[in-house]
Amino acid sequence: GRVPSLAPVLAFGRAGHREWVERLFGRHLAGIAGAGRETIILQLVCATDVYTWQILRRDQRLSCRRVTEIMTGMVEAIIAAPSTRWRHG
Repeated sequence: GRVPSLAPVLAFGRAGHREWVERLFGRHLAGIAGAGRETIILQLVCATDVYTWQILRRDQRLSCRRVTEIMTGMVEAIIAAPSTRWRHG
């Protein structure tokens, strides 16, 4: 918000990240619709965001390997959790 000229670039990046999440995790989202699907997508966007990496790597001073383990664990937990909670049928 501080640099208005960057807004379109940032919006493009955010949209691209969300599209990447939906494409990469599409098979895990199959059969999940509505609010449940949106919740999972948003969780995955946060778990795979570059800012999440920054918090863990720079702010917490963790190794690349440890950050990768943590982020992978978050993604795996998100994918595993909705198997019974959000599926229809």
